Amino acid sequence: MSTDNPPTRYRHAGRETVTMILWGLGWVAGVALARFGPALWGAQHPIASAAAIVVSVGIGIGWILAFRRMLRALDDLDRKIMLDALGITVGVTLIVSVAYAAALHAALISPVDIAVLPAGLGVVFVASFLLGKIRYR
Repeated sequence: MSTDNPPTRYRHAGRETVTMILWGLGWVAGVALARFGPALWGAQHPIASAAAIVVSVGIGIGWILAFRRMLRALDDLDRKIMLDALGITVGVTLIVSVAYAAALHAALISPVDIAVLPAGLGVVFVASFLLGKIRYR
């Protein structure tokens, strides 16, 4: 079957999207293992901690590759919406991180847990993506 056929193309894009989501969930599980694993096996096992980090990075690389395959499977409009959302997310990341660093250096704020960054970026990306979907409806 050709992927030029719209129903087949959408099925292919849907399959790639599900694959990307599964890789993303796997990465989250890998990060959780790397973060909370040392409490399970103790600090006396640094090799287990290092292995968990390596596994997490490996799964993260798989997620990046799955995301790339998903982008290639999207039609032109969905790809544009996705790339616009990614561009907004990168811009917000740069502006917020530089402002945060300046405020921290000026002792205007106290340090924030780094885990706030990916959570905030996720919110920005999802909001940008949904606004793009609404805009091009």
